Amino acid sequence: MKSIRILLGISILSLFVGTSFAALSYDDFITQFQSSSTNLSLTEKKAYYLKVYNNFSLLAFRNRDDTELFNLYTSIKTYVKTQLKTL
Repeated sequence: MKSIRILLGISILSLFVGTSFAALSYDDFITQFQSSSTNLSLTEKKAYYLKVYNNFSLLAFRNRDDTELFNLYTSIKTYVKTQLKTL
């Protein structure tokens, strides 16, 4: 649960402060995302996935002029949406 809060905290902080996940790679995110959600109930998992999806949707929108970041955030957003549909 602590890692979920850290990941969401970083996502939310980046929205407000304007920092980016430039050092974050797609594979790093997927690994952390999967490990963060392993001990959650189905309801908690859905809420977590939805929050992460919404955060990356906002990040993609805010970084639409930076092609590299936009593509990264869009890819992560698509992955999370796919995972959300499987629940």
